[in-house]
Amino acid sequence: MSNTTKGTLTGTDGGVAWSYTGDILDGVPHGKGKETFTNGTVYEGDFVNGTWHGKGKCEHPNDSVFEGDFIDGKFVRGKGKVNFRDGSTYEGEIVNDKPHGKGIRKYANGNVYEGDFVNGNTEGKGKLTLPNGRVLEGNWVDGEYRGK
Repeated sequence: MSNTTKGTLTGTDGGVAWSYTGDILDGVPHGKGKETFTNGTVYEGDFVNGTWHGKGKCEHPNDSVFEGDFIDGKFVRGKGKVNFRDGSTYEGEIVNDKPHGKGIRKYANGNVYEGDFVNGNTEGKGKLTLPNGRVLEGNWVDGEYRGK
């Protein structure tokens, strides 16, 4: 049986260079460590057989941050801050890479929604504040306001 050691590894993934510092088992990240990519992405947390797996935090150069549970290299549950390509942002609970649970989404047009999300959509109780000050508060179903 091999023992875990502390050390540094380097390599490339999809043409992006990375470096890793932390626990190593059989030549791969295994245990606690930090992986830094030349594109600016940084992951710090648990690794299993070279893959992000367990509790961790991933920060992307676009200011998106995911902190919580990772399984097989994918963020599956926790809190996060996401910057979308359309200029909107989301901060709150995330499940399977989508807003899910309580959160706040600030849209590029100035709208701000605070409340419940299900699979990325506004769903449940929430409040949408428009740039002109108008407020829609109540029930939302699949992204549509349904009233009080």
